[in-house]
Amino acid sequence: KQYVVKDCWTRSGRMAIEEDMLRRMKEKGLTYGVPVLAVAWTVQISGKDDSTDLRRPSYLFEQGSLPPETRIHCHLLLESVDEPLTSFSCIQELLSVLINIVDVHERLIFLCCILHRAISINNILMYIFEGTWPLQAIEGDESDARLSQREEIIQQHRFRHGLLIDFDYAKFTDGMAGATASGGEQTGTIPFMAINIFEEYVMPEGAINHKLKHNLESLIYVLVRDLAVFKRSDLHLQLPLQEFTDYFKDLKDTVGLLYDALLQSYSNGGPKLGYTTIKNILLNAFLTIQEPSLLNTK
Repeated sequence: KQYVVKDCWTRSGRMAIEEDMLRRMKEKGLTYGVPVLAVAWTVQISGKDDSTDLRRPSYLFEQGSLPPETRIHCHLLLESVDEPLTSFSCIQELLSVLINIVDVHERLIFLCCILHRAISINNILMYIFEGTWPLQAIEGDESDARLSQREEIIQQHRFRHGLLIDFDYAKFTDGMAGATASGGEQTGTIPFMAINIFEEYVMPEGAINHKLKHNLESLIYVLVRDLAVFKRSDLHLQLPLQEFTDYFKDLKDTVGLLYDALLQSYSNGGPKLGYTTIKNILLNAFLTIQEPSLLNTK
């Protein structure tokens, strides 16, 4: 097996840390689409836990000044070797990866009682998955032939699967320790923040509880960011562009449907933004997009 080591500085006093999240996933049998924890440990320096307190100059701790935030130095050994989302081989693979992420997020909520709270382009990766990805969704009736058809295309073109990483600011939703955010925590990356979360970030007037719908909204923004910023040319992605390019023109209707679903969820009495809605839109686009796989030309 191949492993990666995540070097992280965990905020002291958090009610639940990434290690707790990863252990919960493993206990619940969620071993696809998320990092699989092999072992975790706290880095030691001269027999002491390494922390920012050990590295800061003494004047920062002078009497009368606010104590600086303390972070603990940790290592996580993970069973995953992955690539950035921006290395997708073709539009079909990009859509397939996003469908995977919707699947994973759904299982995180219903099987593991974990809400990610930081969906962004950097936290969605791609990796070669050798096992069998479950076809049956948890929410809604997705047992139609489209799922099997998509799986055949994935196998035929050897598409990579989606991997959701970075659970530093995730929370448990089942009343266990860490069911709410620790004070002062920012959740989310600004370009991908849900509207409600961003409004609270720029004009804080009271805590907004980060919910499932906010993560799904962020996922829509990940797709839009890919289409609006990156350009396809000879299997490479180039910056920058301010509008959709010809390469992505066939996805304009798909993005329009996603935005319609998002806007309806913000209207009074409108339908909630749910897994089934997003998955159906992405799946229909995946099966109808007219583009040959380019993966084997690498």
